Amino acid sequence: MVKPLCLIAVLLSSILCKSTYGDMHNPFIKPSFVICQDQENALLQELSQWHYHGYVAGHAGPSKGIPTIWLSDKQQWLKIQSSIPNPLQHWRILDISSQYIMWQTDLVDYCHKTLTFNMPFMGR
Repeated sequence: MVKPLCLIAVLLSSILCKSTYGDMHNPFIKPSFVICQDQENALLQELSQWHYHGYVAGHAGPSKGIPTIWLSDKQQWLKIQSSIPNPLQHWRILDISSQYIMWQTDLVDYCHKTLTFNMPFMGR
């Protein structure tokens, strides 16, 4: 009689922990939360290191160029095509023109905030 009651108690506690903390592997670990302002600062810092230097001419000629940004401290060029490259995977492009690239990203759900970053053309 003790074993079935113990089993029921374990099952109930795991169900209650799952409903309280969501689908977690270990119900005894509290969920970790990121401070919204810290996440905002980190995302803006990540993107502000890059500089928009214009288009690189493609095989089809200068009119079909590929927008390119530059990470100066690491001497790295990054082409922006249909998908966002790995270093900036949290961001999406809203608009590209000859004068700027408009980026956008969402903070974690509980922050209820979307960031927009205007990367101006810096040319070389």
